[in-house]
Amino acid sequence: MLIAATVFGGEIKVSDSDAPILQIFAMTRKAPDSNQPNIPSFSRDSKPLLTIRSIRDLIIQADGKLVTIVLTERDSKKYAELTRKFQGGLLHYQFSEPPALVAVVGSISAPNENGILYFHAPYFAGDVAEYLRRRFGK
Repeated sequence: MLIAATVFGGEIKVSDSDAPILQIFAMTRKAPDSNQPNIPSFSRDSKPLLTIRSIRDLIIQADGKLVTIVLTERDSKKYAELTRKFQGGLLHYQFSEPPALVAVVGSISAPNENGILYFHAPYFAGDVAEYLRRRFGK
């Protein structure tokens, strides 16, 4: 299978399908399970807050323990707004659809103003790296 990435004016797009590179969803706190009242429970909202279809750069460490995604300027601004709004909360980063779901939940400790996203071990960076290598042919 040939997988190609195309660069348009500094943007990298995957040309193998129309599927987004990444979708970001809000996580909403639910009422605790009556059987486990001390464990917080969350659900992912159904509508994405941001859909990423192109990026400026993708860097995957050879060992797969660090993935760096550099967003386009337009998406960087939108992502900065999201991280300000959800500071102290959780966001769900979904790279692929089920049945082969590749997703990560991240805690937003501070606003991200530079549009650089890091996914690192032990937080499922290996799964993200493998998936993105396949999508971008890296």
